[in-house]
Amino acid sequence: MSVRSIPLPFAMIASDSTSATFSPVTGWMSAAQISQLRAIWELVSLTSDIEVAPAYQVANVEDSPGTSAIITGSYGTTTGMKYPSTWKDVSSALDSQQLIRLGWLHKLGSAGSLAVAWVGGKVEMYQE
Repeated sequence: MSVRSIPLPFAMIASDSTSATFSPVTGWMSAAQISQLRAIWELVSLTSDIEVAPAYQVANVEDSPGTSAIITGSYGTTTGMKYPSTWKDVSSALDSQQLIRLGWLHKLGSAGSLAVAWVGGKVEMYQE
């Protein structure tokens, strides 16, 4: 059992839709033995009505990405540090998947124009 820390370098995230979009930050990694994730991250500045959350995406092959999901309980909408209170169990989401990559899910909170946020942090992976 071990915990691996993966940095999510600060990046500018932009959204112009109320539909969630996944923006990858890391390359594909083996999903073997990963059972839980948690994210420690900071939302430094944002404009308008953007919502951002650290997320993961799964796949069996690199050129055919599967679903993406938020690591934290909800989207961040205010500036500041975000600390996890629990680990997110991802074992069932990774059961039939070979690969995982990390990034950001982002969207507009309501219809409007382009909005941006400056975000960064790290994701910790619990491996059995």
